[in-house]
Amino acid sequence: MAIPTDIQQKYDTVKDLRGELDQKLQELYGGSDSLSAENQYYFDHTVYVGLLWAILATYTAYTLFIKE
Repeated sequence: MAIPTDIQQKYDTVKDLRGELDQKLQELYGGSDSLSAENQYYFDHTVYVGLLWAILATYTAYTLFIKE
């Protein structure tokens, strides 16, 4: 039994749209390889490096000006 071409074309279109939807949902839910997970990693890294710089600057200022 042959499938009519319009049904086959609709099936192919729905299949492509489903792939795009799956990809967008994976990005939305934040899989381990998603852009949002990568951005979260960079944000966390920036926060921790900034914290370490603040601690280092505070210790240096204390050592230079307070400690004899």
